[in-house]
Amino acid sequence: MRVAAQTSAFSFKGKNDSAKEVGEKLNTAHVVEGSIQQSGKHIKITARLSRAATNEEICSESCGPLELTDVFATQSEIAHKVVAGLRGQLTGETTANATAAAAVQAGIKVQV
Repeated sequence: MRVAAQTSAFSFKGKNDSAKEVGEKLNTAHVVEGSIQQSGKHIKITARLSRAATNEEICSESCGPLELTDVFATQSEIAHKVVAGLRGQLTGETTANATAAAAVQAGIKVQV
């Protein structure tokens, strides 16, 4: 798996390049993109995994509404969900198994 550097990925922020264009420019097979909606002290975050070559959305996951009382915990929760989704799509694991595996690695109790 090849992961592009954050500085490379951030060069696309605010632009309307497709997942295919981003994948070609960064030489990646898949692209994770997201959006954030905020209302007061609550946010909703959506992350999408797309196959760069075809611009096809493989999966999408939303988190929220989340209260912004602990930004670090919120960031960690979102990262674990994205990793679980990626693991499931790239290895063929079911979402429940991937989520549980990611949670175990993070020391989080999960009911599946």
